[in-house]
Amino acid sequence: MLSPIKSITILSCFLLFTFYSPPNNFAQQIDYNSSEMKPLLERFATDRSILSWKYNIPLSENDQTRIERFYKNWQKKSSELNFDTMSLDGQIEFRLFKNLLDYELRKIELQKKRHREISVYLPFAQIIVKLEEERRNTVKIDGKQAADQLSLLSSQISGTQKNLEKQLKENRNSNSFRKTVVLRAVREGGNLKNTLRRWFRYYIWHSIYLHYI
Repeated sequence: MLSPIKSITILSCFLLFTFYSPPNNFAQQIDYNSSEMKPLLERFATDRSILSWKYNIPLSENDQTRIERFYKNWQKKSSELNFDTMSLDGQIEFRLFKNLLDYELRKIELQKKRHREISVYLPFAQIIVKLEEERRNTVKIDGKQAADQLSLLSSQISGTQKNLEKQLKENRNSNSFRKTVVLRAVREGGNLKNTLRRWFRYYIWHSIYLHYI
């Protein structure tokens, strides 16, 4: 018997591939009777909203890669448009849109750098990320494996805390701990805690649901 989540996913895919047939040329999707850029910008906003809703796990390299690919794909799509034939308003909107895509990609590169900087404070992060990614992708949970991962998570958090406390005592008068990086790590640590709480609550309610059906 399929779970409700898998059933909804299958139904959504069926409706999508049954009733949606994209044109061969991306530029054909633009309605030039209104504004050259309006339909494109509306679709971009919709796609980005859906993507942001799904791929929002903190410190997830997979999510970051997916979002980066999204902006690069839109860069490629926008290059198919004929800038010279646009009205002045359309050209302005095109330039602004291109600047937005460039900005988002630069921001992702900055995020990658910041994630590398805080990784020393959160070496256990990918355990939580993997658990949440599997939950989101409706991977069937293995109870023993999940318990082992949580046990490993607990030991890594404890070990990291002891190691950082030791470094702090040994380097109390040095600037080895950058305040901005530490504060960023604290914020992301809070996000990871909320992610783990969401993962735990999901399986608690899922097990209760299965018990009564």
